[in-house]
Amino acid sequence: MWTIRIERQDWSGGPTASDCEVSNKEIERLDATESLLLIDGLGRTHQLRIIGPAGRGLRIVVEDLSVKRGEQLHSRGINLSGCRPQELVVDPGETIELNTCTLDAGTTYRLTFELAV
Repeated sequence: MWTIRIERQDWSGGPTASDCEVSNKEIERLDATESLLLIDGLGRTHQLRIIGPAGRGLRIVVEDLSVKRGEQLHSRGINLSGCRPQELVVDPGETIELNTCTLDAGTTYRLTFELAV
Protein backbone atom coordinates (compact mmCIF):
# COMPACT_ATOMS: atom_id res chain seq x y z
CA MET A 1 0.00 0.00 0.00
CA TRP A 2 1.37 3.40 -1.01
CA THR A 3 0.66 6.64 0.82
CA ILE A 4 1.45 10.16 -0.29
CA ARG A 5 2.50 12.93 2.08
CA ILE A 6 1.33 16.21 0.55
CA GLU A 7 2.69 19.57 1.66
CA ARG A 8 0.70 22.38 0.05
CA GLN A 9 1.80 25.99 0.04
CA ASP A 10 0.05 28.94 -1.60
CA TRP A 11 2.26 31.80 -2.77
CA SER A 12 2.15 35.12 -4.52
CA GLY A 13 5.07 36.98 -5.97
CA GLY A 14 6.21 40.25 -7.34
CA PRO A 15 9.28 41.72 -8.92
CA THR A 16 11.21 41.92 -5.60
CA ALA A 17 11.60 39.59 -2.62
CA SER A 18 9.63 42.03 -0.43
CA ASP A 19 6.63 41.62 -2.77
CA CYS A 20 6.53 37.85 -2.25
CA GLU A 21 4.28 36.10 0.23
CA VAL A 22 3.82 32.47 1.26
CA SER A 23 0.66 31.49 3.04
CA ASN A 24 -1.68 28.65 3.87
CA LYS A 25 0.86 25.85 4.42
CA GLU A 26 -0.96 22.53 4.90
CA ILE A 27 0.30 18.98 5.31
CA GLU A 28 -1.81 15.86 4.84
CA ARG A 29 -1.25 12.16 4.17
CA LEU A 30 -3.49 10.26 1.73
CA ASP A 31 -3.66 6.69 0.42
CA ALA A 32 -2.46 6.42 -3.17
CA THR A 33 -5.68 5.37 -4.86
CA GLU A 34 -6.62 5.67 -8.56
CA SER A 35 -6.86 9.44 -8.51
CA LEU A 36 -6.07 12.33 -6.21
CA LEU A 37 -7.58 15.77 -6.61
CA LEU A 38 -5.38 18.68 -5.57
CA ILE A 39 -7.14 22.00 -4.97
CA ASP A 40 -5.02 25.11 -5.49
CA GLY A 41 -5.27 28.48 -3.74
CA LEU A 42 -7.66 29.79 -6.40
CA GLY A 43 -10.04 26.83 -6.03
CA ARG A 44 -8.97 25.11 -9.26
CA THR A 45 -8.73 21.31 -9.26
CA HIS A 46 -5.68 19.41 -10.53
CA GLN A 47 -5.66 15.64 -10.97
CA LEU A 48 -2.87 13.22 -10.12
CA ARG A 49 -3.63 9.75 -11.53
CA ILE A 50 -2.10 6.62 -10.02
CA ILE A 51 -1.51 4.07 -12.80
CA GLY A 52 0.01 1.32 -10.62
CA PRO A 53 3.25 -0.40 -9.65
CA ALA A 54 6.27 -0.20 -11.94
CA GLY A 55 9.18 -2.29 -10.67
CA ARG A 56 9.99 -0.93 -7.19
CA GLY A 57 8.19 2.33 -7.96
CA LEU A 58 4.76 3.74 -8.61
CA ARG A 59 3.67 5.00 -12.04
CA ILE A 60 1.74 8.30 -11.90
CA VAL A 61 0.37 10.83 -14.41
CA VAL A 62 0.38 14.57 -13.74
CA GLU A 63 -1.98 16.49 -16.04
CA ASP A 64 -1.50 20.27 -15.80
CA LEU A 65 1.19 20.96 -13.22
CA SER A 66 4.90 21.60 -13.70
CA VAL A 67 7.08 18.85 -12.17
CA LYS A 68 10.40 19.17 -10.34
CA ARG A 69 12.37 16.20 -9.07
CA GLY A 70 15.92 15.29 -8.10
CA GLU A 71 18.37 18.19 -8.49
CA GLN A 72 15.57 20.40 -9.88
CA LEU A 73 14.10 20.60 -6.36
CA HIS A 74 16.93 22.99 -5.43
CA SER A 75 16.25 25.39 -8.31
CA ARG A 76 14.06 28.47 -8.13
CA GLY A 77 11.23 29.27 -10.48
CA ILE A 78 8.73 27.19 -12.40
CA ASN A 79 9.30 25.51 -15.75
CA LEU A 80 6.19 26.65 -17.64
CA SER A 81 7.07 24.46 -20.61
CA GLY A 82 6.62 21.50 -18.23
CA CYS A 83 2.89 22.24 -17.86
CA ARG A 84 1.73 19.33 -19.96
CA PRO A 85 0.64 15.76 -19.19
CA GLN A 86 3.61 13.80 -17.85
CA GLU A 87 3.94 10.16 -16.86
CA LEU A 88 6.52 9.42 -14.16
CA VAL A 89 7.73 6.52 -12.06
CA VAL A 90 8.46 7.59 -8.49
CA ASP A 91 10.50 5.53 -6.03
CA PRO A 92 9.62 4.82 -2.40
CA GLY A 93 10.72 7.80 -0.30
CA GLU A 94 11.09 10.10 -3.33
CA THR A 95 9.84 13.69 -3.12
CA ILE A 96 8.62 15.58 -6.17
CA GLU A 97 7.34 19.13 -6.43
CA LEU A 98 4.29 20.10 -8.46
CA ASN A 99 3.60 23.74 -9.29
CA THR A 100 0.59 25.48 -10.77
CA CYS A 101 1.45 26.99 -14.12
CA THR A 102 1.28 30.65 -13.14
CA LEU A 103 3.78 33.44 -12.65
CA ASP A 104 2.22 35.87 -10.19
CA ALA A 105 0.42 33.60 -7.69
CA GLY A 106 -0.12 29.88 -7.35
CA THR A 107 0.29 26.73 -5.32
CA THR A 108 3.26 24.44 -4.77
CA TYR A 109 2.75 20.82 -3.72
CA ARG A 110 5.62 18.72 -2.33
CA LEU A 111 4.66 15.06 -2.55
CA THR A 112 6.59 12.29 -0.83
CA PHE A 113 5.68 8.76 -1.87
CA GLU A 114 5.84 6.17 0.91
CA LEU A 115 5.49 2.42 0.64
CA ALA A 116 4.03 0.77 3.75
CA VAL A 117 5.93 -2.33 4.78
